[in-house]
Amino acid sequence: MEHRYINGKDNNELHELNSGDMSLEGSIRISDSQSGAVGPYEVTYEVREDTGSWSPDRSAGVTTATPDLYEDVSVSGNFGDQDAGTYYIVASQANEDGHTKSSNGTLSVN
Repeated sequence: MEHRYINGKDNNELHELNSGDMSLEGSIRISDSQSGAVGPYEVTYEVREDTGSWSPDRSAGVTTATPDLYEDVSVSGNFGDQDAGTYYIVASQANEDGHTKSSNGTLSVN
């Protein structure tokens, strides 16, 4: 994450999921820092359902994590019972902190 906002829908990273108890499990870490970097600041992960072109997308849930330098930090959230549909993740932070972050994980339903 080199920018303050990454949208899975804009990047065509969509997930077709069945209905069920939705969860996000993963990790985040700082992979590089610019001179004068501050923080690090908290990263917000929002799972959204793509509801189609005529209505706003629906938020399924939000979780946060604060990354650490060169160490994996857990990212997890349970978003309860969700309908089957197309979902994506938006990762964002309120302010630029000068750190490059990498994150990975699994969005799933049980």
